[in-house]
Amino acid sequence: MKKLLKILLLGFVVLAILGSIAKNKKLKEGKELAGPEEKITPTENTGSTAGTKPVEVTLSKPLQKILISGDDPKSGYADASLEYSPDGTGWLAYSRAHFASAAKRYVETHIAKSSDKGATWQYVATANTSNDHVVNGKFAGVWRNETPSLVYDPSDEADKRWKLYYQRYLAVPLRPHAYTENIIAYKYAPSPAGPWSEEVCVLGAKSNCAQTPGDMHSSLKNMIFFNELGTLSLKGRLYMSADMSPSDTGVGTSRDLQNRKMVLLSSSSHGKNWQYAGVLTNYSDATNLGYVTFTASSLVQKNGQPYLLISPSGSIQGKNKAHDGSYLAKFTDIESAKLLRDGKGNISFLQIIKPALARGGQSDYDSQNTAGGIIFSQLNAGDSSQPFQIFNTFRGILE
Repeated sequence: MKKLLKILLLGFVVLAILGSIAKNKKLKEGKELAGPEEKITPTENTGSTAGTKPVEVTLSKPLQKILISGDDPKSGYADASLEYSPDGTGWLAYSRAHFASAAKRYVETHIAKSSDKGATWQYVATANTSNDHVVNGKFAGVWRNETPSLVYDPSDEADKRWKLYYQRYLAVPLRPHAYTENIIAYKYAPSPAGPWSEEVCVLGAKSNCAQTPGDMHSSLKNMIFFNELGTLSLKGRLYMSADMSPSDTGVGTSRDLQNRKMVLLSSSSHGKNWQYAGVLTNYSDATNLGYVTFTASSLVQKNGQPYLLISPSGSIQGKNKAHDGSYLAKFTDIESAKLLRDGKGNISFLQIIKPALARGGQSDYDSQNTAGGIIFSQLNAGDSSQPFQIFNTFRGILE
């Protein structure tokens, strides 16, 4: 939406930045990152080479738009986060957008439920709301809550086992594409239907936040943009993937793009505090496939094996400057943020789903969602009233 404004923003801003990238050999080749950074090393040779795009999968059915009974879509749905409970009930956290005017564009998190493995969905709750920021009686911006990630933490206390992580920021009229006062927050509940707790800030520069990025690792000290979250509970730990940038727009200058990366955090305290695990993707990973960044992450698993779903964005040569599909990568060691790579250090992607519309790719998966498969977000530019849409792919991972 990991998207709403960035999908639109990249389409306008990346064009200008790509010009400077083409003139800068170091950036074009994507050889290194500025600042302290551990080296990403090869893991297993699968025969892929730098610049070789993985094979796109063929879907057995056309993508099917998901309708959520009982909800008012307004400008549409995005940022789907899928999690099933132990009793087999499906839960979906998603961004509901309402672009009332150019200045008043609201994004909040809604929750839906499925009792038929994702064949149908029913709205059950609003986990957080988007509201006006008013200063001295005058409108001064909109507080938005985006890129939710829903996770079930079975070993926590009963009333805290369901957790919802999300990005919260202020969109101000003079800088509508900037993520001002950006934080990662979470709420907890005994059930996704609620009641949800008060908001807790886990990451950000505000005084009430538990940590800053720099607290976790020196390479993150300049990061002020963090979103596109994925979460996973695995073997008693929580993991969180997050897109981070030193630019408050997530785009910024060519050097900002060079420093943008997807990182992995882990927690042994049920998500109250987080530790830095490592870099999942960097600028070099994206440019090797002809893009400027990877974003829109989800952490998923199948038969106990963790995987990463991400979307490339900002095509260097192609027309689509926004999200361009869902790419699946396998963890070889999630504790140290290691993905399966070939002998040259390139990510060995296992499958790709390309958008059927002009742009899209943020996705999520749960093996119990057998009636819908991977859920896939797209921007439908041809639908001016509801451009943000989510879809069933009818396909799982590695099928």
